[in-house]
Amino acid sequence: MIFDKDKPVYKFNLKKELKNKKEEIVKDILTSKHQAGNYKATGYNFEIFTKYNDYLYDLFIKKSRKLLNNFTIKDNNLKVWCYLTGPGDYAGMIWHNHTRTSNINSVIYLETVKDHGIKFKMGTESWYVEPKDFDLLIFPGFLNHLPVTSSSQKRISLNLELKCNEQDKDIFGL
Repeated sequence: MIFDKDKPVYKFNLKKELKNKKEEIVKDILTSKHQAGNYKATGYNFEIFTKYNDYLYDLFIKKSRKLLNNFTIKDNNLKVWCYLTGPGDYAGMIWHNHTRTSNINSVIYLETVKDHGIKFKMGTESWYVEPKDFDLLIFPGFLNHLPVTSSSQKRISLNLELKCNEQDKDIFGL
């Protein structure tokens, strides 16, 4: 696990919890992508529907409750989004945050590509995190980040968000 008040990102590996579910989740991702139509029009980002949605959120919420200050979930509309890129794809990388949609944000990496992780920026400081397969990152919704995609290899990550009654900075003790 990593965490620093100047770099508020927690990192865990969930291989034990997800390795036997990954194949089925990836199938559900491909089905959801097909149902979403032309996924290139949505920036390689689309909502997925899998029987594991609740399970994924349960893992995320349990880790968050152990690590962070007390929080109450404001919105129970818990969606799972996939960011999928692969051979021949170019997903324009842009700095963004999830301020409008979450106080606690997470990314679960199902398939990673070496040197294609995620960059973070807070104030004038920026840093890079190199996730491995099955890594879970938890960070505040306000934190600017930039996925580093690959145009030659498949990279699959899942985004889960919690909108809370409390402020991000209070939840993360910043």
